[in-house]
Amino acid sequence: MAYTDALSAFMMVFGFLFGIISLSGSMGGFGQVMAAVPAEKNSIFGSMNVFQALGYVLPTLFLVLGDQNMIQRFSSAKDSRTARQSNVGLVIAEIVVCALIILLVTCAIPLYATNDSPDTILFQLSSEHMSPVLGGIVMAACMSFVITTGDSYLLSTASNLTYDVWARLIKKDADDKQKLTCLRVSIVLVAVFAFVMGFYFPDILSVQMYAYTMYGATITPALICALFYKKATKAGGLAGIITGAVVTIVWDVILRSPGGVQSAIVSVPLAFIAIFLVSALTQNGEKVALEEVYKKSDGR
Repeated sequence: MAYTDALSAFMMVFGFLFGIISLSGSMGGFGQVMAAVPAEKNSIFGSMNVFQALGYVLPTLFLVLGDQNMIQRFSSAKDSRTARQSNVGLVIAEIVVCALIILLVTCAIPLYATNDSPDTILFQLSSEHMSPVLGGIVMAACMSFVITTGDSYLLSTASNLTYDVWARLIKKDADDKQKLTCLRVSIVLVAVFAFVMGFYFPDILSVQMYAYTMYGATITPALICALFYKKATKAGGLAGIITGAVVTIVWDVILRSPGGVQSAIVSVPLAFIAIFLVSALTQNGEKVALEEVYKKSDGR
């Protein structure tokens, strides 16, 4: 997957770069593009306030920090030095790609002043305002990233269901063939479930933000505390996961994001608070349990 992802990345970077040059050139240069951008959109936050803007930044940040797919890719490096270099390369690549995306969609603002589908604007630019070759490259790169990301998340979720739930709690004596069968069935079931869930969201951006927030508010706080907070307990990590999930659902589904603020602003801090509080309350109990395990191990 590393080679196919790298090919997609190069296609996207160069496709976006030449797309910006082509679109801005047809409009008289990027200076003319900025002059045609409405005043309310010609700023860092646009029409959003700081909390609303952070609501879009935090989910992506915490997703990357705890993303299982990222960890799997770093773990596939041939040595730790290569893994560290890839981390640095990831940061640089993220900055470059995000900057190119912002510049490219900025060119779309004057072209689609009353656009009703901003979440598919890159595909609209590719098919309607770029040459067939350039537009095809950009669209192919976007689709390849959508497919590889979807495949990765399906495999991660199905692997967790197979090995962490089914094989660990239900079928403890399962052999490799049975695990593989369960993994394949789980992939299909998760894909169907995700497809059905997609119909309950008004647009792609809403699905993305909800998924990013749910992941970032549940997995990442527990993972960060497990790595860097020595007093974290199993009960604390579980409490953080449950708190992040419940608050995200309540904020987005029941309260429907009051004030236009995304749930990450609330769910991520509360998840950390739950981990700290429950870990403090269960510290002694878990310490005693570990001592019992060590005693039994020494006795054997």
